[in-house]
Amino acid sequence: MLYNNKEQIVLAVVRGELALKELEMVGISVVITDSSDGRICNVQSKTFVVVDITVVDIARGLLALRFSQHELMNWAIFIFSADVIDMEQVHEHAKSEIVLDALWRAAFEGKVKREAIDVLNDIVHQVNT
Repeated sequence: MLYNNKEQIVLAVVRGELALKELEMVGISVVITDSSDGRICNVQSKTFVVVDITVVDIARGLLALRFSQHELMNWAIFIFSADVIDMEQVHEHAKSEIVLDALWRAAFEGKVKREAIDVLNDIVHQVNT
């Protein structure tokens, strides 16, 4: 798929369609380090961009990355840390609590529970029908 602007690239990363490193194409650097306080995500942007995301976007990302623990953890920590992402719409969805819990578990446990996968699939399927 062709991404025409920085917003589309950020959204593709959120949806798990592109790896975090692809953000460098639009001047966004993501460095994740381990410390005694846990994992730290440092996001630096040379350009102004803020992308509104939805529960569907997070659901797609969780489903796409669920088989790679390391990539899933880094992606989820980025979602929580990045000021290039606006999650306001996420909180408006009826299933937001389940999705945000799945995102938290992905960031700190590196896995997505079976029950959450079923809900995530339902969310994505509702959009595609």
